[in-house]
Amino acid sequence: MKENLSFEVKPIRILDSQVKQFSGINIHMVKVLWDLTYGDCNWEIEEETQTSYPNLFIGNLIIWL
Repeated sequence: MKENLSFEVKPIRILDSQVKQFSGINIHMVKVLWDLTYGDCNWEIEEETQTSYPNLFIGNLIIWL
């Protein structure tokens, strides 16, 4: 926990992936699990997730745990 009472939550694993189409552009999305206790998860853009958390990816493979 930081001095301003905030904290960083790191992803635990990727649960799923899909491709969404927005205005004719394909966007690769991954469903990220953030908390095991509450099962908090949400869809994130794969490229941004891979940049921020490369440990969840090996090459072009997604690590499914």
